[in-house]
Amino acid sequence: HYLPGVGRNLQDHMGLGVQVESNDTRFYGISFKGAHRLLWAGIEYALFRRGMLASNVVEACGFVRTAPGLDRPDIQYGFMPARRGVGARLVGRGHGYGLVTILLNPKSRGTVTLKDRSGAPAIDLNAFGEAEDLETFMRGYKISPRILQAPAFRSFHLREARPGDEVQSDEQLA
Repeated sequence: HYLPGVGRNLQDHMGLGVQVESNDTRFYGISFKGAHRLLWAGIEYALFRRGMLASNVVEACGFVRTAPGLDRPDIQYGFMPARRGVGARLVGRGHGYGLVTILLNPKSRGTVTLKDRSGAPAIDLNAFGEAEDLETFMRGYKISPRILQAPAFRSFHLREARPGDEVQSDEQLA
């Protein structure tokens, strides 16, 4: 049944992470060296419903205002003590940690419409359709590496895995 406005005004909080590799097996990940921790995590979760496998993997968050004069934060950071997998895999091979930058108050709006009579949706997020969203996001994203290079992280840091050294310009990040 057609109703005006249905499927309009879709918004999402776009996010992108900086991922760091580490040799420290205390960070979530898959490796031979850390296999005993994964085994114990399975047992601990099965018996007590706690431990590493009970985590949502985002262990800490922070909120910042990226410009003077803002009355509320416009960026959220989510810290993950895990080596992210590629594609749909949540945890990847090896160990590491990351910081995801998330745009809190997007101005861009997308749509959800029907492609055909089968009812399959066509989703257009229109992510960063408003230039201001990308500008805000980039200001917040550029803070991420500085946070991850703080003295508290130095002993864990091997190298930035994503986006990596080859992605550094504003155009590449966008």
